[in-house]
Amino acid sequence: MRSALIENGIVTNVIIGEMAGYIPCGNDVGNGYLYDGAVFSAPPPPPEVLAEEQEKKCNNMKGAMMSQILEGLTTNGILMDCSLANASVFDLRYRHAVDKSSATMNITDYNNDTHLAVPIADALAMKLEIGDHLVALDDKWQAKRTYINDASRTIAEVQAVTWGSVE
Repeated sequence: MRSALIENGIVTNVIIGEMAGYIPCGNDVGNGYLYDGAVFSAPPPPPEVLAEEQEKKCNNMKGAMMSQILEGLTTNGILMDCSLANASVFDLRYRHAVDKSSATMNITDYNNDTHLAVPIADALAMKLEIGDHLVALDDKWQAKRTYINDASRTIAEVQAVTWGSVE
């Protein structure tokens, strides 16, 4: 049997056996553990350890977002490249077609195939859907980053975050 000496809610000494003023504890309890009067818990990690884990998880989530962007998006039956560069080019080509009062425009898809004479209204719907897709992914990334970087998070909570999880 092990027992712990508690000072201000923190374990300051652990002994094998029993002693007056000591509280019985499990084998996993050590100096620095917290005691709330009923339950022992591991101490929080040093801030730099949590910060490293948060940075690593944020980078992982950013990579997951970029992977989803690079998968493309099927809109109006056409698989489109959703990288920011290609979405910007599509937007510029759409604006150019509108400025020229064109009824249609050619669209280059994810596989670099050209779709001829796509109605301008369909192109607008595609442009808006791609924009909505990118904004939704960015909103998801921002929410993940905010959750992960919350100073009250534990390392276990940070590590549990996945791109598909809901926090």
